[in-house]
Amino acid sequence: FQAIKHKCAQMIADTERATAAVWDAARAIDEHTKNPTDNTAFEFAAAVAATLAPDAVLHTTQDCIQVHGGIGFTWEHDTNVYYRRALVLAACFGRTSDYPQQVVDIATSTGMRRLDIDLDPETEKLRDEIRAEVAALKAIPSEERNAALAEGGWVVPHLPKPWGRGAGPVEQIIIAQEFNAGRVRRPAMGIAAWLIPSVVAFGTDEQKQR
Repeated sequence: FQAIKHKCAQMIADTERATAAVWDAARAIDEHTKNPTDNTAFEFAAAVAATLAPDAVLHTTQDCIQVHGGIGFTWEHDTNVYYRRALVLAACFGRTSDYPQQVVDIATSTGMRRLDIDLDPETEKLRDEIRAEVAALKAIPSEERNAALAEGGWVVPHLPKPWGRGAGPVEQIIIAQEFNAGRVRRPAMGIAAWLIPSVVAFGTDEQKQR
């Protein structure tokens, strides 16, 4: 049921992205309130949130009605209540085209807000280990590096060993950051990234080896 699954996946992706943008805007405003001299770029963060959130709430409630077979327009289902609220909230923001233009104007004049992910200080030991691994990989001749990356599980680290590293979300973030900082490029799997998990889960031993 791809027509349903893909729409639901898009709904949660839009919601997560909008939620992150709203939290970042709130954080930027807090930072600016505490220290107005810092370059918090709170106006940029607010414009990004205002671009993403109203659009997300409208599309998500509309798509929710659709995946429920249109029942959301009837009184015996609660979806219409959320859709009405979404319409009001989106209307309160005014013209939707204003905020993307603000994002562009601020980004091209004063610059964008620097984004980073705050991790627990206890993860620094893991970061040091990964950084050392990245440095060792960088020292390997480029023609041999891809094999070393694959054998080490660095290409798809979220997969179980031996194909990946069984890395959880935090470790995946650190891996991405350290490979980027160390300027070590990992091979892109392309559409194979869709196939590999299925082969790992359901493939024959010969298919997995290949």
